[in-house]
Amino acid sequence: MYFGGRLSSDFFAASVQSYLNPLPHLPFYWLNRLGLSAFGVAAVLAALSVLNLLAIKRIAMLVIPSDHGYRIHLIRGAVALSALSPLFLIEVGTSFADVLVSIPALFGFYLLLESHLNKNNFRLLLSGFLLGLASGLKPTFALFALITCVGAIAVEYVIDWRRSFGVMIKLGVGGILGVMIAYGWWGAQLYREFGNPFFPLLNDIFKSGWFADMPLVNSRFN
Repeated sequence: MYFGGRLSSDFFAASVQSYLNPLPHLPFYWLNRLGLSAFGVAAVLAALSVLNLLAIKRIAMLVIPSDHGYRIHLIRGAVALSALSPLFLIEVGTSFADVLVSIPALFGFYLLLESHLNKNNFRLLLSGFLLGLASGLKPTFALFALITCVGAIAVEYVIDWRRSFGVMIKLGVGGILGVMIAYGWWGAQLYREFGNPFFPLLNDIFKSGWFADMPLVNSRFN
């Protein structure tokens, strides 16, 4: 639907997934358009997913003290455990977008930690941008981004309440910019077609005539 212009003609073609942001699936789409074999597509996507492990390594290097006797082993252990995570192994190299969207989310978390240690305002703004980007690409990441930012603001408030307001503003500005870049165009298309930028989600608020006025909840995950 992102390139085909079929938003106004195909109604719930793939159920609710028809209206989720298609941007995270563009790498899979482009690789298929290049005519790569199934193995070739999986190999490229798997290679991109390895960036998650690089982010984990950088995070571990920040949080494990440099004078720790087993520092290098702990860093390698953190990367190995992340690589062996069942959810990561299930999705790596597939058309599932979570392991690609988690890349900006993890690097955003890393930059947030680094900005706290070095008081770097640009990296703080970039952290908010990457967390917002991940949230715009897949809304389920918004909970991770929100909790991360609230935690960072709370820590800064305890240390220096005056700086905490600056942290909140920079994370907020970066986050809004990231969400708008990742989701703004798609949300505008949904609003134009259905009167709900998150259609069919949150329709109890936007009340689009194309869907029931009720929150959409998947009880399988309750």
